Amino acid sequence: VGHDDSLDLTHFTPSLIHRAGDMRAFTWSDFALCKWPAALLRPSDTMTGHYPAGVACKLAERNEPSVREVNEALCGAVGDAVLSFSHFLPREQTLPDWLDPAGLSFSPDWVSHPAGGTAVNFSRVAGSRLIDEQLRRLTAGVQRPPDGVCHVHAFGHSHRPKDFSLDGVRYVSHPLGYSKERVKRLTPEVPHLKLVWDVDGAVPPPPQPLIRYWEEHGGREPELDALLASPARPPAERQRGAGSMRRNAQSWHCGTEASMQSSAIAAQAGRSDPAGMRLGGAAGG
Repeated sequence: VGHDDSLDLTHFTPSLIHRAGDMRAFTWSDFALCKWPAALLRPSDTMTGHYPAGVACKLAERNEPSVREVNEALCGAVGDAVLSFSHFLPREQTLPDWLDPAGLSFSPDWVSHPAGGTAVNFSRVAGSRLIDEQLRRLTAGVQRPPDGVCHVHAFGHSHRPKDFSLDGVRYVSHPLGYSKERVKRLTPEVPHLKLVWDVDGAVPPPPQPLIRYWEEHGGREPELDALLASPARPPAERQRGAGSMRRNAQSWHCGTEASMQSSAIAAQAGRSDPAGMRLGGAAGG
């Protein structure tokens, strides 16, 4: 599933509009490098003059058969756990600066740091609530075991660690990050994999939820603006990136279907691969 504007922080807190500024200055490469059918676009104040508002819904449709397959398996007493994946963020509480996982409102104070404007703009390309709606339908109507079906959802895209549980689902983002992000302690300084599943089932979450890593672990906040600035790339490099992006766009739906099929495997097997499941790299990218 792609992104839409359902996680846009200005929807939750309209006063944040002034923090975002002009979207035309937000050099999000997807706007320029991804080419979508005109029917999936709407006019917008982005760098290209449009926003891919219909892409997430279109790609979500491709997941539907796998969602039904996993749900039918669980309802038929095949398996008792689900491990699902998405690149994009599944709901607003998974945004890097959403500090109350159980809350439905966003405080402007949470983006009072120097990169607050970038945080607001990122929320407009962060993910889609369609992801959460689908992943929760994987276990809809399943009444066993007594404490419910164990469900872990791993996501990436934000390059910011998260680990918390909400309404029966554990949400985990464990990015290895770029070297400059590790230096700034926006991600762990020493890259490591995170075990979330082993032969005995789900590994317990940390004693305290992980909400905003850089704040909790001494991130160098004053330098965030310079870190998050996106320098322009040479035209030749942009052209190479465009070709790569087009190839990626063609394979996105394959990746999302494979993710849901991984959930089916987890549901049918009731356990992970004997080697265990560790997150890092693509899962937390």
